[in-house]
Amino acid sequence: MMKFLHFPPMMWSSSAAWDEIARTRPSIVSMIFGLVLPLSALPPRMLIHAADHIGARYFPDAPADSWRLAALLFFVAEIVSLLLMSWLIREVSKTRKGSADIHDAFTVAAVAALPLWLSSLVLLQHGIVPVIVIPLLALAASVALIRYGVDNLLQVREPINAFELAVIVTSSGVFAWIVLVGIALAPVLAS
Repeated sequence: MMKFLHFPPMMWSSSAAWDEIARTRPSIVSMIFGLVLPLSALPPRMLIHAADHIGARYFPDAPADSWRLAALLFFVAEIVSLLLMSWLIREVSKTRKGSADIHDAFTVAAVAALPLWLSSLVLLQHGIVPVIVIPLLALAASVALIRYGVDNLLQVREPINAFELAVIVTSSGVFAWIVLVGIALAPVLAS
């Protein structure tokens, strides 16, 4: 599996660690248990943590059980959205003269989700500006990862096609993110 030190160059180069991933071709099972499940569990944990300080300030009447339910729903929605993003990457790749390999599409989706999962660590602090800025930077990093990942793994060689694919997938991802936030906050807002 890739090392975290390989991660930053993957945002500006299609060869960086993408070559190693293409060469070693980690199984979907190893990515799920070694990358997806541990890191996708981070945002729900941070949501529960944030419930004590940010949540208590903005939603003082929301019980702890509502926050736990919100975190669970968010986790499930994350996994479902990752699967949908894998499918979308594959389908759009086919229209851009790329590979239709679902394994490679899942790999790109999982790697592209890394900055989004890690951005949830911003909830460890109390400032509202970082809570807005850090996820936006993570979204930009995710676009770059999709762009270079589809070039290397799915052979979408034309830079404009790779960028278009990244924009289409990211736009869908932003919509999915809005739905995720809505799902996560529904139990809190209902209480």
